[in-house]
Amino acid sequence: MADKKAIKKLSKPGKAADRPKQKHIASSKQGVKKMKVSLLKSFKEKRMAIQSINPYTEEVMQEFTLMTEPEINEQVEKSRQAFKGWRTLSVSERAISIKNLG
Repeated sequence: MADKKAIKKLSKPGKAADRPKQKHIASSKQGVKKMKVSLLKSFKEKRMAIQSINPYTEEVMQEFTLMTEPEINEQVEKSRQAFKGWRTLSVSERAISIKNLG
């Protein structure tokens, strides 16, 4: 029992004044959060784009411009309206529609 107390005493760090000051190192979570905030700020300033790159040739296949919040809301509403008609179709009717897409 006495050994456990001695080990605890040895493992406890000294007072804050006794310890050397260390530079604060940000955790990866903090770094990601800062990155997200900076990306959001830059997104508001300019329209950002995402590139689809072929990993073999490194050729840019397509570029997608990020949507604003009103554009996203519009697309969500369009998809809800389309689903209202889609859910009334039978499975065989849906299959025919998908085959016709190509």
